[in-house]
Amino acid sequence: YHDTTTGLKQEPASYRAIAAAFGLPPESILFLSDVRGELDAAAAAGLRTGMLLRPGNRLADPGPHPTHTSFGELARSPYLMGE
Repeated sequence: YHDTTTGLKQEPASYRAIAAAFGLPPESILFLSDVRGELDAAAAAGLRTGMLLRPGNRLADPGPHPTHTSFGELARSPYLMGE
């Protein structure tokens, strides 16, 4: 939904708008993607981020974003709980 209504995916303002639409502070949202530019924009807007490393996807430099290979791994991660 937000892909087509909120703005460009690599602009921090888009992620601030998403947080506002949910009525949540940006730091309470974990945004996952396999695109570094999207993660950089989300982090600049105050969201927590994680790069998904999925089979078949081209390897990308995660930069400062934690990496995850599965949702199962993420569910066991202290990062998910904000620790």
